[in-house]
Amino acid sequence: MPRSYQTAQKLLPLLLDNLEDYTLFMMDTEGVILTWTPGVKRLLGYEETEFLGQNTALIFTPQDCEAGIHQMELTRAEQDGRSEDVRWHQRKDGTQFWANGQMIALRDDEGQLRGFAKILRDDTRRKQIEDTLTQTREKLQTALDVGRIGTWVWDIPNDRVDADANLSRFFGVSPADAAGGPVARYLEVIHPDDIERVSATITSAIESGNTFISDYRIVQKGGDVLWVEARGQVERDDRGNPLHLNGVILDISERKRAEAAFRRSEERYRTLFEAINNGFCVLKMLFDENGKPVDYRFLEINPTFERQTGLRDAIGKTALELVPDLDDFWFQTYGKVALTGESIHFENSADAMGRWFDVHAFRVGVPEDHNVALLFTDITARKQGEDALRQAHAQAEETNRMKDEFLATLSHELRTPLNAILGWANILRLNELDLKTQEQALETIERNARTQAQLINDLLDVSRILTGKLRLELRPVVLAEVIDNAINTVKPAADAKQISIATTLDRGVDSISGDADRLNQIFWNLLSNSIKFTPSGGHIAVAMSRVEKGLQVRISDSGQGIPPDFLPFVFERFRQADASSTRSYGGLGIGLALVRHLMEAHGGTVTADSKGQGQGATFTVTFPLSLSHQTPEETIILPRDSKNDMTLPLLSGLRILLVDDEADARTLIKLAMTHQGASVEVADSAATATMMIGQSRASGHPFDVLVSDIGMPEEDGHSLIRRIRASEKQDGDFLPAIALTAYATHKDRMNALLAGFQVHIAKPVEPSELLATVAALIGRTGHTS
Repeated sequence: MPRSYQTAQKLLPLLLDNLEDYTLFMMDTEGVILTWTPGVKRLLGYEETEFLGQNTALIFTPQDCEAGIHQMELTRAEQDGRSEDVRWHQRKDGTQFWANGQMIALRDDEGQLRGFAKILRDDTRRKQIEDTLTQTREKLQTALDVGRIGTWVWDIPNDRVDADANLSRFFGVSPADAAGGPVARYLEVIHPDDIERVSATITSAIESGNTFISDYRIVQKGGDVLWVEARGQVERDDRGNPLHLNGVILDISERKRAEAAFRRSEERYRTLFEAINNGFCVLKMLFDENGKPVDYRFLEINPTFERQTGLRDAIGKTALELVPDLDDFWFQTYGKVALTGESIHFENSADAMGRWFDVHAFRVGVPEDHNVALLFTDITARKQGEDALRQAHAQAEETNRMKDEFLATLSHELRTPLNAILGWANILRLNELDLKTQEQALETIERNARTQAQLINDLLDVSRILTGKLRLELRPVVLAEVIDNAINTVKPAADAKQISIATTLDRGVDSISGDADRLNQIFWNLLSNSIKFTPSGGHIAVAMSRVEKGLQVRISDSGQGIPPDFLPFVFERFRQADASSTRSYGGLGIGLALVRHLMEAHGGTVTADSKGQGQGATFTVTFPLSLSHQTPEETIILPRDSKNDMTLPLLSGLRILLVDDEADARTLIKLAMTHQGASVEVADSAATATMMIGQSRASGHPFDVLVSDIGMPEEDGHSLIRRIRASEKQDGDFLPAIALTAYATHKDRMNALLAGFQVHIAKPVEPSELLATVAALIGRTGHTS
């Protein structure tokens, strides 16, 4: 054996042992590993016993093994003699490395396959460097694309320009020209008005070595014009000869358009600035060391500024220099605009200037400058007119509201007793009632007639007061006797509510000069008012005593009291703390107003005091000891007669639900409908009616007709019918409904129908009309005389 060959055999193992980034091992024809070298441990981490006898799949990733890559490599090597690939491989500890591998087929002299040899080289570091370069290149290209930037390298001696995709797109050059075309190809698309300047700039940069900078236009295919900014730097050889001009081009079309638009805007702004009739200024906000806005300085004003504000020579001066007492509101408002950038439009008075302004404030310039622009108008004259108009309008609205409330309340208060009077009178005409029911009917008629007569008398008194025709018939009057008579008059009403009335009257005082009837009216009204607003079981105290200039009577109760916001209006005509249709107490709101007018007519005074809701009220009247007035003229109002000639329909078999908070009305209407064969159930509130309707539906015997009052405490008839109609959408039933109400205007009728009633009947109701309406509503055509 030659010496050189023997030496090579000795050196080969040393070579394999010292290759740090390589490893080599052999396999049989099935890919089973037969040999091991130290490089296996260094690169793959396996010991010899762990490595030998394993299949070559051992070093492939699970994904490649699943795809059969290791077997494909053996097959390729067997077919072609060798197989090369670059891919991720896996070490013993599961970490992966990027390897350049070669699989070589080993054949004997006869060409018979004897096995395979595998050579692996660790190229992980190179892979990482390549990936980093690729990512950097991609990021750079992304930045260039986003910034619409193109790059080029011009080989000056050889006149070859290498351009990237962005630059070739800007100039519209072909791929062939982009990869080394002449510079003339780029110059020929520059705008004719710019080409001479650009060429001169390029020549100067090459000759002087200065940076090449130029803005110019490119005329693209189709005629579109693109504005670009070019920047480049010349590279020279050792002798100073120019070699390359390297540079970038930026698409500045948007900037150029913005600049042009800004110039146009500036021109328009200046024209508008000088011509508008609004005041305009730009001011700089001034802050203290804590960041609080404390003043502002005027930077710019228009000619109208002085006319709108009255301020002269404002530029450069602060607001407090010009208006020392200027409100802090202006600093806080403009300071917020300067800090937040949120514009604001408002109207406000500058009391220190005696003017009102309509102001639109917005931030201008960079936020750090804290500059605010104001567009404003002096609206002092308009505000003064608006204030006068607003006061007049408010007064008219209040008057109109009070009128509407009074008319609605008057309608209700007059029609409610009429309903009972006319209804019972019509029933009495039938002569079919027993003696007890007749007595009840007459008592109801008399009680409601007296109520209506009192209402009419009160209205007449108000009319006399307003027209100056109220006069008093003065004579000596013992005030204690008048109080006793008034208490006796209201005592039945107090007893009905179990309200006690305690008196402490100084009966040793002299008589006063007064009108006994009017004095009785004063105390009757005050006592009735206390009884009305005092709950059952309460108490009233009446005390009379001598005071410095006369006699004083105090009437105190434990009732619901007077709300503080209503206390100043308690003696005004037609004013009530609750004038809604759901109020719990009736009346026209004129009783206490009459008391005040009658007391003033007697030369005395009346005051009211209350600690608030639920804490009772005290009314105090004070009389002087001597009075003198003339005799009044009275007018008597007689109730009208009514006639009734009716034929009544049969309502036998009908279930009717009657809802009314007035007991007399319920009794009258129930009797009328029951007499015609209907089965009538009654409810005194909307809540009770709702419960009864639900129970009737649940039992399978729903009501056939609903007859409901509108004005009821807590919840009115409108709310009741809306609740019923809402439930019918689920249950599928429909309950015909009649609104029976003393609120009788056209608007009241429309409100009732819109709420869900089918018919609106105004009180006082004729029983025959109600019966006929019920019959028509459910389709009954039979009648009886």
